[in-house]
Amino acid sequence: MEVAISKSKNDPALVPPEESSPETKQHQFQRLKARMALAYVVGSEGNFGQPKAAVSAVTGTAEDSAIIIASFEAHLFIELLANTLHQRGKDGRGGYSASTFAPSGVLYALRCLLTNYMNQSTFATKMGYALNILLLKSVAMLFSDNNPGVDAEAAEHACFSLYLLSNYGFKRPFLPKKYGPTEIVEDATWQESFELNGEAEKLKKSDEPEDTLGEKILSAYLQMDNVTPAGKHAAEQILLRWPHLIFGNAPMKNNIPETDFDLDADVLQRTKDVAVDRTRQGAKPRSDIFSRPILRSRAPKKGNQGAPWGNKAAVRVFPSALLAVDQLSYGSTKVLHMNAIDDIQVANNIANSANGEKTESYNYWWSWEDKANEISKHLQRSRSESSTPSLMNLIKAKTQKKKRNDEEPLSIFGFNCGAAYCIKE
Repeated sequence: MEVAISKSKNDPALVPPEESSPETKQHQFQRLKARMALAYVVGSEGNFGQPKAAVSAVTGTAEDSAIIIASFEAHLFIELLANTLHQRGKDGRGGYSASTFAPSGVLYALRCLLTNYMNQSTFATKMGYALNILLLKSVAMLFSDNNPGVDAEAAEHACFSLYLLSNYGFKRPFLPKKYGPTEIVEDATWQESFELNGEAEKLKKSDEPEDTLGEKILSAYLQMDNVTPAGKHAAEQILLRWPHLIFGNAPMKNNIPETDFDLDADVLQRTKDVAVDRTRQGAKPRSDIFSRPILRSRAPKKGNQGAPWGNKAAVRVFPSALLAVDQLSYGSTKVLHMNAIDDIQVANNIANSANGEKTESYNYWWSWEDKANEISKHLQRSRSESSTPSLMNLIKAKTQKKKRNDEEPLSIFGFNCGAAYCIKE
């Protein structure tokens, strides 16, 4: 979900770096450093994939609005990451020496910035393709003799950031073709490629897919003794969605040297024979999990009236079903998964629940935001006709009538949630 950020016409951040005056370049660099410092404070704890995770990334509250970046700040940040990974400084006003920043600090700042949904969208839509290459290269530097200082913790930040940005890789190029499957149709549009990606029989040249370069790098990372739990989750989720991501060469409008996006020869050699584990198959994503806003409300206890979609304090809004997964995924305090997590499957279940289908609902009620008003109107009519209205009767009247098992959690449409998940209260 893309979000427009309104700014003053005189804002220096709106001036492209290559067109800026020396004074503006200095101002932009100071602004970027301030944004990174704020990100350390606001986005360093309690977010998705971080210690003490109680909530996931949010859409822009008063607290975290200070870390929302402008598009040209994203450009400068990616340039900073490229320079830092290659131990290179920047000359002139707004410049810095090669020793000013360490890769671990820059990667950590990025991960903190990506705790905000709007920042995820800005990075993905403006410079995501170039950033994704640098992030994967950051992970691969663990296996390079020219490692500029990427340790296990820094690799976790890089891998988790790549994982968050992969949410946008189903509709636009995620990485170059050399990293992904060779079966992608060369002359198809990105949307057509996405649709064809879901048709296994049209894409597969054999029953056993060939291990790709990107998969080998992530698999080598997973096989390391010091891989962190958050990094492990991120790498596993990327690999599960790998067959459904888009790989293709896209234009990169930046001043970063092309060689910065190449892997060192020793990395290619050391990952050449890495085996990719294919025992788990990732779910194919539904088309409606990416950009359709969705509402979530805790399922009421027995006898209570319907979901209060009109009560903003009781309802959480997410830009998409896929982004709503964060609070139900790694480190969740709301759901204890008994089986291995597949974020795409969870997102599919959320969308199915919002559509009224019998599926896992994780003890929540889900509704598409554009349908919530219709449900509320029906609810109000029902209340005017009965002193003891029941949303469950209303929903069942609009969907198929099915009996539920009172011993299992209740979904938005009165269906059983199933026993694959235990809800923590």
